Amino acid sequence: MSAKPEKTSPLTSDHRTLLISQFGLVLECAKAADIDTDDESENAPETSEVLDEVVRWWHAQPAHERPERDDMVFALGIAMGDYVRHVLDVEWRAVHDEDGVEFALVNEKGDGQHIFWPVSSVAKRFDDSPDGFVCDFLDAMFSAEAVQPLLREEDNPPEPLLPEE
Repeated sequence: MSAKPEKTSPLTSDHRTLLISQFGLVLECAKAADIDTDDESENAPETSEVLDEVVRWWHAQPAHERPERDDMVFALGIAMGDYVRHVLDVEWRAVHDEDGVEFALVNEKGDGQHIFWPVSSVAKRFDDSPDGFVCDFLDAMFSAEAVQPLLREEDNPPEPLLPEE
């Protein structure tokens, strides 16, 4: 979570399409690794275990046979973030700075701004975690006292990334 307030903006249609496209790379890797995704949505992984299995698969592949590191980090960050969005009452937002746009999960209800940086979280752990890190990271985050008020009520699912037309 970030301590200082960030200026965020709602996702554009192009942002939403970009985020959704990242699920494809993660699910492609899962398929290449023979990971059982029968219980997963056809659009996005619904369990953190699948993300850890993809991390393990990626690290086990020869460098010339696996997706580029930065592409994998971005895709895993977006997939992990979308998993978080289903557990916590947060929404995807765009954060613009001099370097461009970064995607974050934000809750600005109640006691101030709570912001999560899933792509940065993956980037910090990816290289040194060939055995996976997603489940442990999320377990620690979800059990943190500061996060407890943000847990999503079961009868309050998040809005779809792409609104139905």
